[in-house]
This record gives sequence, C-alpha cells and structure tokens, in this order.
Amino acid sequence: SILQAIQGEVERLTEVTENYLTLARLPDPELVGGQVADVLEDLLDFQGEELSRAGIEVDFCAEDGLPDVRSDTNQLRQAFMNLVRNATDAMSGGGQLTVRAGHGGGGVEVSFADTGDGVAEEERDRIFDPLYSTKPDGTGLGLAVTRQIVETHGGAVRCEPGPEGGTVFVVRLPSEVPA
Repeated sequence: SILQAIQGEVERLTEVTENYLTLARLPDPELVGGQVADVLEDLLDFQGEELSRAGIEVDFCAEDGLPDVRSDTNQLRQAFMNLVRNATDAMSGGGQLTVRAGHGGGGVEVSFADTGDGVAEEERDRIFDPLYSTKPDGTGLGLAVTRQIVETHGGAVRCEPGPEGGTVFVVRLPSEVPA
C-alpha cells in the first residue's frame, strides 16, 4: 500500500540521517571494560525477530575465556548493528548469518559471515569509504561509521570473501590493557 511505501521511505531517511549525523560528529567513546560477547548477544536477541522475518537463521558462538575489551557499549553495538543490517540486505531471499567471537590479534576477533551474493574484489577496498555503496538505495554511511567506531576503539575491520560465497566482515578489538 502507499502507506507502507511512505513508512518504508521514512525509515530509510531516518537511518540515512542518523548515520550521517553519527559520521559527522561521532562523540569520543566512553571506554569501559566489558565482554564483546554480551554486546553481541543483546544485539542478536534484539534483532532476532527482524532477522527471522527476513528468513535469516543466526548461528552465534563465543569462545570461553575471552578477554575484556575497553569499549563504549553503545558505539560498539551500533558498529555491529550496521554489519548485521548489511548482512540482512545481502541476503534478501533469506540465508544464514554466522557470528563468531574468539581470541585473535592480541584481543578479540568477531566475524560476521553471510550467505549473500558477496562483494566483488574491486569493491572490497572501497566499501568502507563514506558515500560509497554497492546497494541501489544505499547511503554508503553504515560501513564508514562502523570503521570509524572500530578504529576509535583501537581496532580494525576488514571484509573478506566467504569460504562458500557470501561475505565475512572481521572486527578485531584489542583486549583491555590494565591501567
């Protein structure tokens, strides 16, 4: 219906505005020690119904004994939410999202693997650039915001091809350094 179309467009514009404002004035993170797995679990619970409606099955696993990371929970959640949304968009006909949190890179490594169409090699270097998007109605802000948040946490994010198609985003965060 026309009402649904309008509502969809309002939601899209709201997301564009939020991402733009976040990128324009991302506040300094308020870093506290905590478990990345807790942030992921909360987010995936929160997004669960939406993912299920989109035909996406989520497989989440966190290794035992992960070190704490110093993070701003709200910002980290936003970064992870952008990666989950990206995966959802890449799997328009449904699929599987595999989220793993484990030891790696001197801290914690989190991977988001989808079974979508994948990202072409020539696009992988550019997808974190502000305003660059591979989606017809994309803003090119979500991944730019994600990278900015991860880097202000002393970490890094990269995009790789999935082992059986799809895409894997890997976020590496340093473990909490004792004060």
